[in-house]
Amino acid sequence: MKKSLLPILAGILALTIALQNYSATPVVKILDPRYSNPIACFPGELFNITIAGMYEVDKAWLIAPGLNYTLNIVQIYPREGGYKILTKVPENVKPELYDIYLISGAGLIREPRCVWIIDRYPDNITFIHLTDIHIGVITDNIPSHYYYQTAINLVNALPVDFAVITGDDIDKGNDIIALKTFYKVTNKARKPTFIIPGNHDHYHTDVNSFKEKYYGFYVGPAYWYRVIGSFLIVGLDTGAMGFMNSSQLKWFKNILAKYNDKVKIVLMHHPIFNSLFGEVKGSWTAQVPSAAEFLRFVEQYEVKLVLSGHVHKDGVVLYNGRTWFVTTTTTSGPKVSQYHGFRIITVTSDGKVIIQAPKGKDPLHEAASFNIEKISMRYVTNRDNTACTIVVDIEKDFELNLSNVILHFYVSSQVEKYEYGIYGEVESFEIKRYGPDWYVATVKTDLKPGVKKIFTVASFKDEKAPSVKIDSYSPKNPVLGKDLVTFYISASDDGWGVDQVYLVYETPNGTSTVLSTYLWRGMYYIAEIPPLNFKSIEVWAKAVDFAGDWKESEKITISYKQLEEEKTVEKQEQMPSSEVQEEKGIFGFSLQLAVMIIVIIVIVIAFVLIKHK
Repeated sequence: MKKSLLPILAGILALTIALQNYSATPVVKILDPRYSNPIACFPGELFNITIAGMYEVDKAWLIAPGLNYTLNIVQIYPREGGYKILTKVPENVKPELYDIYLISGAGLIREPRCVWIIDRYPDNITFIHLTDIHIGVITDNIPSHYYYQTAINLVNALPVDFAVITGDDIDKGNDIIALKTFYKVTNKARKPTFIIPGNHDHYHTDVNSFKEKYYGFYVGPAYWYRVIGSFLIVGLDTGAMGFMNSSQLKWFKNILAKYNDKVKIVLMHHPIFNSLFGEVKGSWTAQVPSAAEFLRFVEQYEVKLVLSGHVHKDGVVLYNGRTWFVTTTTTSGPKVSQYHGFRIITVTSDGKVIIQAPKGKDPLHEAASFNIEKISMRYVTNRDNTACTIVVDIEKDFELNLSNVILHFYVSSQVEKYEYGIYGEVESFEIKRYGPDWYVATVKTDLKPGVKKIFTVASFKDEKAPSVKIDSYSPKNPVLGKDLVTFYISASDDGWGVDQVYLVYETPNGTSTVLSTYLWRGMYYIAEIPPLNFKSIEVWAKAVDFAGDWKESEKITISYKQLEEEKTVEKQEQMPSSEVQEEKGIFGFSLQLAVMIIVIIVIVIAFVLIKHK
């Protein structure tokens, strides 16, 4: 009996060890280049791809909309925890921003928009400066990702070369849903994006989880550098506390020294100063040696431009007459005292810095970013991605010209290309295959201030009206002339999507008032009726879809009580259930459970063997 059980016992122990080893195997992923720090290359040039994971790579491709090239793998170098792959760009590759696709023993690996093929080095570079995106917050009843969608559409539409994003990309560093939203929206840009973290990206993480599970997994490295012809761009990480440690400062100095002949641009989240008088500000005051060392390197190696965010307001300093320190207001986070905005900056190959500003404004002396609150360019897709809509609404005093612009629409390749059409007034329409899952449609059009335009790329016509319902309201017994009443409305559309949801109320004298709603979460909208001096009102909701079809909900009657009739009851707000479940590692949990069960079995068998001795 003992002999028959020993092989089983040995097998169980071996399986336990194998499962534990398997669970510790690192995920196969591309570490460099990433969409947050794309590399610029010429046709025929060599560059390295660094991957984590112990599976060798068999094939590699560069893929962009309508373009597909095989990368020549020159050599593979083992490194700790993975490989470095030396590849050669094909000679005939067209200038474009490309994804990398790799085939390995772990399957297909992709990193979007990380190789920027150019055919000449630029004499000047012009870029949009975005900062403090704060995906996951709602400001003035507008979700932050709405502003960010507008910003990414502007990156595509405006005559700029790329975008830089200087931190606080999400509001809470461990918010997986926000990280996925940031990833999804950013990768709709068809121009390069250079991105660094801010203090909020570090919140609720530790050193390892920040790198492996959160920011490092969904965005990229904390600090990095890139060379583009005459220009050196260095991305730094000022961490959760707002300064750089000695090892990063040493790395920074070495990079500046190595590329001393370049025009140097530095990105960091926390500004050292952003006032005209040039005092060291904020977190840096607690780390004066770090600030002094940083400024010494800036002077010694003649850095031309330092871009920051963090304070959610504009500021420009010309330091020692040679280095521009530019701080830009938040693009889509909570406001401090100014508007949401962005800057457009040009740097020439001889080091001249040109900060564009709205007409009549001086960046050195006043808030002078472009106001993104004056324009909305948001994406809406249906459930199976066979319809994609961009809604453009521009106020009359928006400061930039948007004539003859290109808009990009991402739709599913599960439908044949010829089935897609464009709905909306455009000058041209083109659709191209993009990787295994997508088509990218491009339209050229004029966008005019004061005019709302809706453009939809879809494989079908939307001929069905949306659905809409008032789910609940609070308080149930409002007091006349005192209580504001909050309504929770659900609206959905099986076609192209919901454009607008309104709340309408009618008073006893026959006067109707239409209120706007704001999207709360998922398919739920919120509207508020201010205190009224009527005993009752009739209320209903109205939804309009992107095809212009509309539907109204059933009417409900709200009765108001006189103040003296009010009972002392605890106010309970009723909200529709819309808990967002955070993704859980189901397979990882199952694996751990299996290991625990096996260990228990081993202990029981061992106990039986000992008892039979």
